[in-house]
Amino acid sequence: MLVVCLVCLSGALLGTMKIQNQLMVLCHLAPWRSQHEVVSPEESAVYAVVLESGTLTQTEEVHPKYRILNRTTRDRQPKDPPPTLFDVLELELTVMPATKDRSAIFAKFGLTPDAVADFSLKNTRSYSLNAAPNTRLAFQLASEAELRDAMGAEVNMLSFSRVGFDVAMRHAVLYLGKRHDAGLDSRFEGYYVHLVKRSSHWVVSDAYRVLSIAS
Repeated sequence: MLVVCLVCLSGALLGTMKIQNQLMVLCHLAPWRSQHEVVSPEESAVYAVVLESGTLTQTEEVHPKYRILNRTTRDRQPKDPPPTLFDVLELELTVMPATKDRSAIFAKFGLTPDAVADFSLKNTRSYSLNAAPNTRLAFQLASEAELRDAMGAEVNMLSFSRVGFDVAMRHAVLYLGKRHDAGLDSRFEGYYVHLVKRSSHWVVSDAYRVLSIAS
């Protein structure tokens, strides 16, 4: 009887430990998953690092003429119609280009599956940016309406996707769009940018250009 009781007790303890471990995992994942519905302060901090890095050439050359689109770039969806030649530049600020080798790019960055999944989940639709990233140079937000109204004039715009993070919050990935229009001179570039956290600070590790249009 004593042996049976000890076996039952050990089984109960083991079950309790498993439940505790599961709760600990859920508590660890909760802050990561809660970032999906809003553009988080950590994402804004990543945007600021990219703006002040060499990804956009010298920041002084980008500011103050460049403005940031006030909504995030999203993934292209199967229901989206193919863009026409007339609106391709406008669309590519709001919709990421279809890139067949994105998985290869992310593998080159060394991203883990959780970071890739987080990026994909967050970018199924567009989200509003309520404020420009906090940088030493004050960038301003602009809407799509302002972008359309400026057709034919000089237009300098940047756009960001949502940021994908791994669970450990050590790696981050995003899409960056950069557009310049000045009369007959039109240029658009798109990049996937990979950042790593070093000593509690985000640092741009790599950037891969996936789009380049010029006229």
